[in-house]
Amino acid sequence: MGCALYADRPADSGRNWWALAALVFFANAPDLDFIPGLLAGDPHLMHRTATHSLFSPVVVAALAGLAFWWRGRQAALEAARLVFFGVLSHIVLDYFCAPSPAEGPALFWPFLPTRFAASPSVFPLLSWNHILSWGNVVGVIGEAAIVSIFLLVAFMRRSLNGLKAAEEPASSFPMAEAGE
Repeated sequence: MGCALYADRPADSGRNWWALAALVFFANAPDLDFIPGLLAGDPHLMHRTATHSLFSPVVVAALAGLAFWWRGRQAALEAARLVFFGVLSHIVLDYFCAPSPAEGPALFWPFLPTRFAASPSVFPLLSWNHILSWGNVVGVIGEAAIVSIFLLVAFMRRSLNGLKAAEEPASSFPMAEAGE
């Protein structure tokens, strides 16, 4: 999804591989919550709690904005925006892909520990308990297909916007060129 978000940026943004890397990283970063669980012997111990709450993209984006403040207000806002949408995209996808509410993200953690999931789930065969299950293989293929659709739409939209920009006159105020 990070690639799709990157492709949906305005065509005049130019190619910025740091932005692509940031979007891909932050679109996957919420799943880093597996690490403390792995160290404790239970990979799901903290999964889909703090890093999957709706507060997470706000907090992480604010930290990214502060980290880039030294480069100026515009750079800080751009960094915060990229990080916010990267993290949020992961949470939204997990909401729609969780096989049951018990396995969905805790959207309002720490204030409400309740987990949420779309009903019906886009991928009801996913298994929380068996990582190498057929349902998870189908889920990975399905998620890749859905994200590919988003990516294709983003690239098509970017291409069409680029064509429109090439067809438009150099100035959007033709009267100003005539001296009026």
